[in-house]
Amino acid sequence: MASVIVMVSVASGAGQAIEARIKALGTNLLVISPGSYTSGGRRAGEGTATALSESDLAVIRRFRASRRSRA
Repeated sequence: MASVIVMVSVASGAGQAIEARIKALGTNLLVISPGSYTSGGRRAGEGTATALSESDLAVIRRFRASRRSRA
């Protein structure tokens, strides 16, 4: 019984540490990941694309530039 209590306490402490590190990143963090892969007209589903494309990068750069010009 004591070992279960210790394990739960360790897991809880680790979860709190991870949450604190995420909060420390701030509120202006945007995570961008590739969407779905399409082959032969069939969509494979969310998260199946392995990388962002050059055109994705161009859009991100234009977005960043427009945000900077507004500040």
